Amino acid sequence: MPRRVVIPALLAVLAPSLAAQTQGVQHGVRPQRLVIRNATVIDGNGTPARGPEDILIEGNTIVDVVPLDPVALQRGTARRPQGDVQIDATGKYVLPGLIDAHAHLQSNRSGHSLGGYEYVLKLWLANGITTVREV
Repeated sequence: MPRRVVIPALLAVLAPSLAAQTQGVQHGVRPQRLVIRNATVIDGNGTPARGPEDILIEGNTIVDVVPLDPVALQRGTARRPQGDVQIDATGKYVLPGLIDAHAHLQSNRSGHSLGGYEYVLKLWLANGITTVREV
């Protein structure tokens, strides 16, 4: 297991009721093009949150973040990305993954592990930590 784990990801804080607002989502299947619509985006650089914005993800890469223009939307001329799957994030926030800059991974040999490296890394990911520096 590598000492440093970097997982490129985007953490979308979405409510469970969002499942009814999605289109084309299949459990366990990663779409080629995913659009997160109407999200409030937090860059994590100290600037205020902005939005609503549409986020286009192709594979594992964010390729476009498009601000929603309400006037163009009303006129029917809004530029909105298209995707195989879309998630409506109205009233929700999207932010970069969190970084744990000082972590200790427990091995099975220590007797203190809850399931090995894979279990601990999945717990961190489930809580929004996408990058870990193990000391």
